[in-house]
Amino acid sequence: MALPAGLPTLEHTTSKNWTRPDNVWVNEALKAHIVKCDVMGDQRPICTDHLPFMLQLDTAPDRAEQVVRWDWRGVEWDDFREYVAKGMSEMEDRDIESIEDFERELEELNSLLVRARDLYVPKVKASPYMRRWWSTELAKTRKAVAKLARKAYAEGQRGCISHDVHEEHRKARNSYSQMIKTAKKEHFLDWLERVDPSTIWDLHKFLSTPASDGATRKRQNCCTQRSSRHSRTTFNSL
Repeated sequence: MALPAGLPTLEHTTSKNWTRPDNVWVNEALKAHIVKCDVMGDQRPICTDHLPFMLQLDTAPDRAEQVVRWDWRGVEWDDFREYVAKGMSEMEDRDIESIEDFERELEELNSLLVRARDLYVPKVKASPYMRRWWSTELAKTRKAVAKLARKAYAEGQRGCISHDVHEEHRKARNSYSQMIKTAKKEHFLDWLERVDPSTIWDLHKFLSTPASDGATRKRQNCCTQRSSRHSRTTFNSL
């Protein structure tokens, strides 16, 4: 029973007495999701004796756990290397004469690398839509290409089609395109090296699925057939 006890839902037309002939039932699965169940006395329609009621359920789905990972492609490597080099220079230069000495040196080095990671490696939330091959270098190049594109467009509007910025923009755009292809290839090869029994079927899917047209717009082949009285036009997708 979702509707609390003691709430009247009907006013008798003649006697004006309030009664409770209405009930709201829910199953066990919905019971835990009830937010509110109540009558709405101020929403009573005209010429009626029953009161409307409201049943509010919390149907929000459980959110999937967001996995946070280290974004090694977004590292400013110059700062990272400088920090590690400074930390190694401050470490004591001791001779390793036993297993205990080796483990102590290894622990200090691991601690230094962990501190460098925490300082200079950003964290990202994994998403199925993220471009895992993307890097900070590509982001900087994209901004530079966009800046040249705006300059080239402005010069084109002024009629300066021979301005040097047009050629500079073309070269930067081609270089940016090649950088993207290289990044995708390197990321795929790196993924191939890490294939394990749990992801081998993903690899099989990639290799066995035929290549698509990439949503390329199809050109229509128009063919018109005419007779003495009628003409018919057909369109064939190429």
